[in-house]
Amino acid sequence: MYQFGHYLIRNASIYPDRLAFSCYGKEYTWCELNRETNRVANSLKALGVRSGDRVAYMFRNCTETVLCFLATQKIGATAVAINTHFLAGEISRIMDVTDCKVVLFDADFSKTIHDAAQLYGKLQLVITTGEPAPGERRFSELLTGSAEEAQVDLSEDDESVIILTSGTTGTSKAAVRTQKMMREYGQMLAIENDNSHRPEVALTHCPFFHTACLSILVKMLALCGTFVLVNKVNPDFIFEQIQTYHVTQMLVVPPLIYMRLYDSGLWRQYDVASLREAQFTGGKCSEDYVRKICEMFPNASLRASYGSTETCAPCSMVISQEELLAHPERITSVGHINANCELRIVDRQMRDVPVGEVGEALVRSPMLFRGYLKNDELNQRVFSDGWFHTEDLMRRDANGYYYLVDRVKDMIKTGGENVYAQEVEDILRNHPAISDCAVIGVPDVRFEEAVAAAIVLKAGMTLSDEELVRYCRETLPSYKKPRYVAYMDEVPHNVTGKVQKSILREHPEQFRPIAGLN
Repeated sequence: MYQFGHYLIRNASIYPDRLAFSCYGKEYTWCELNRETNRVANSLKALGVRSGDRVAYMFRNCTETVLCFLATQKIGATAVAINTHFLAGEISRIMDVTDCKVVLFDADFSKTIHDAAQLYGKLQLVITTGEPAPGERRFSELLTGSAEEAQVDLSEDDESVIILTSGTTGTSKAAVRTQKMMREYGQMLAIENDNSHRPEVALTHCPFFHTACLSILVKMLALCGTFVLVNKVNPDFIFEQIQTYHVTQMLVVPPLIYMRLYDSGLWRQYDVASLREAQFTGGKCSEDYVRKICEMFPNASLRASYGSTETCAPCSMVISQEELLAHPERITSVGHINANCELRIVDRQMRDVPVGEVGEALVRSPMLFRGYLKNDELNQRVFSDGWFHTEDLMRRDANGYYYLVDRVKDMIKTGGENVYAQEVEDILRNHPAISDCAVIGVPDVRFEEAVAAAIVLKAGMTLSDEELVRYCRETLPSYKKPRYVAYMDEVPHNVTGKVQKSILREHPEQFRPIAGLN
């Protein structure tokens, strides 16, 4: 049966000497990566790990996390990458939800994992990069296993990976992806890629437990490209990697990180001409962001995409700098529907809305996740005749471009009018003094709920209430303009770059009325 792990075997056979993976000085050709993966996979099998077992692992971005993931795909075990910011209680809950049998982890997380394991009480195998406790194994032992091909036959319906949702509003959920889904995902990413240039080299700093990072690895597996993994945003190191490996694609999340790279000024000191695609989350870029990305990477087109843990990437687009000049409104688009995906925009009665109107996005595709583990009630609510309810509000224009308007839960009802927070955020980000922002609704005596903006100013910039009021009157209808404001050093983000509006909503008192509004 053709399964996801076939990509690695194929690449090792066809391009054995091509560079497959690099992470902080450790480099592997496809042949070497396949061999080391086989060693880890065969060692896990020798220790009793079988097809269908759930294998959790907790590492920062490093070689070990890639080998763990690929090894599970060889032997039919299910990969469960744990968020490195989770505490013991959440990890033990995840272990329980996934019926985890095995955990591998970096020594830095020893106390957290040991506390979680004690709470869970059902682990059968514990493997660490550090000094093992009694009954545990050392990760280095896995690298001494047999290098013989470890791939086992799998059904396309067998599990491949369980990805934990980022949980911005509550506890994370365990979303199941199958072998077929991962295989189809790789094929779609390959189809959507500009295949006129080979080999591709893709770099990301996104954490491996996040679907964004996994998508880059999957894409490079499908394209026989090179996966360059870094652990954090160090501008000097990132530009050095681009120059050293002639990186052609780069994904950073959120788009604000591109501004950190730009503001460092280091891009002027390195050769970044190889970068042809700057990738980011669609609908989150301002005109200022785009201008600076284009200045940094003059040969790059921009790829905006829309997706989630549950849906992968139903929409994306690659837009050239010339096209952006001709159609600047597309800066905020998330693109067209991707291959093998269907997307409907519906009202509350599940009727398709006309072009230009806002509704909830429903997605159907072979890449759709199978469901949330041990959450039948939620599964029944989010699936309808094969369609997944994303709870994202979108609209489509006459040219087939989709625009993410907001999350259903983030819509603000003020004075009887619907205000989409993201629309206001897009306008505010275009102000020359504003670096970042987040918009929520707060209680208000007059309007019941009013628009409130958390604003981060650019270094050295100021913004008076009078200036903010004047800008909003020029750019927003009256009912959409913020009536409350809070200036912050940064808006709260989780580790995957999503704004945690739940934290802002917990403290509405930090927002003050804007002077001069009627």
